[in-house]
Amino acid sequence: MSLLAGPGEAFAQASRFREDLFDCLTARGDELFDLVDALLCADGPVTWPVDLTLVAEHRRGHGAMYDALNCGNVDVPRLRQVLAGLPKTGHIASDATYDIGDERPAASSNCTLRGGPWVEERT
Repeated sequence: MSLLAGPGEAFAQASRFREDLFDCLTARGDELFDLVDALLCADGPVTWPVDLTLVAEHRRGHGAMYDALNCGNVDVPRLRQVLAGLPKTGHIASDATYDIGDERPAASSNCTLRGGPWVEERT
């Protein structure tokens, strides 16, 4: 059973989500958005951020990726609202609970790019 009325509604909802997500990226938004696209389109787990530059959906070079990770900014409260507004799918992987912190994790933290940049899975 689908939560959406049809393919047109699914496309419209995905488009709205992409627009809302882009609006959460307040500095270096274009590059951060490319990184999100690459992350979602990667064939498997991403071990290193630089691996995302090899995914076809990432349209920029290594320098832009590092610039976005170093100087980019995410409006975390707005991102929380966007994610909270998504419908539950019933799929365990997509409905997982993540803790989206206000700061980038320290190098020694257990954060993973598999859940998204600067996203830490709750255990």
